[in-house]
Amino acid sequence: HLTALMTLMIQSGLIVDVGYTECIVTPVIEGVTNFDSVQFAPLGGKAIHESILCELRKLKAKIKTSNETTILSDDFTLDDKILENIKVRTCFVAPFERREYLRKNDSENIENSPRDVQYPIDGSRILELPGVVREKAAEILFEEFENEQSIATLILDALLRCPLDSRKILASNIVLVGGSCMLPGFKYRLMMELKHLVNHPRYKEKIFFKSFLFHNPPCKENYVSWLGASIFGSTDAINTRCISREQYLKTNGKVLVDWCDWYPPKNSIVDMFYSLNENLLSEVTGVDEGLIGDEGWETVVGVCVTVVGDNVC
Repeated sequence: HLTALMTLMIQSGLIVDVGYTECIVTPVIEGVTNFDSVQFAPLGGKAIHESILCELRKLKAKIKTSNETTILSDDFTLDDKILENIKVRTCFVAPFERREYLRKNDSENIENSPRDVQYPIDGSRILELPGVVREKAAEILFEEFENEQSIATLILDALLRCPLDSRKILASNIVLVGGSCMLPGFKYRLMMELKHLVNHPRYKEKIFFKSFLFHNPPCKENYVSWLGASIFGSTDAINTRCISREQYLKTNGKVLVDWCDWYPPKNSIVDMFYSLNENLLSEVTGVDEGLIGDEGWETVVGVCVTVVGDNVC
């Protein structure tokens, strides 16, 4: 996700990746990804496909052939490629003004919906695609899925987990990535959802700015990351983020630090603490150094690392 910013040549931004299986919101501050603030939820192309299929079953849509007309059953299914094609060719994101109306009314009772579409499934079958399915398919992305999560809430939650002085900058540099962002009406609806939610009691006392800005990348949203990676790999910037083969072989791979199993040497920790405060170790552990055996160092070091981290922060 970091490379998506290379297409815009900016150092900080909030990358919203609406892919096939999930939506991931990744804050990047001065070229560094803030992993603690990353938010994600199963809101993407797959959720839209399931919504289309569910609405078709609910409305008992029809499939016509040259000889007969068949009503879809509850166990009817379609190939994922066909659902993708239906989404791309016929569906759109409903405007914010229709939001409450679509939520309060069942699909059978919705008025002023777009016209139905005759969609050819194959050479002999034609699906009568109701207009309400075209309009409601993408609503799943904004309905606050399960734990009150929608794409808009993911963005706001990610901002709240970022440092206070970076939130406004990130909100003014939102980069949309992924094929689902290309649906007609997506950007307008997302912007209106954000402006609506900042006045909601959930965020009103936490977010004090009302402005959000979307960047217009120099390519389609579904390959922004690929273009950014290409730019990154063809410039000198890659030298600041890579390790040569010679360096890797010379250090036998140790030049790449695996932080998941990193553990500081016990002598270095003791020296560090006595340099900060000669009494800190005894205060933390409650015992003298001479009374701690080799088997006790793991506990002592664990406590010490926590204290140092808090002091430094």
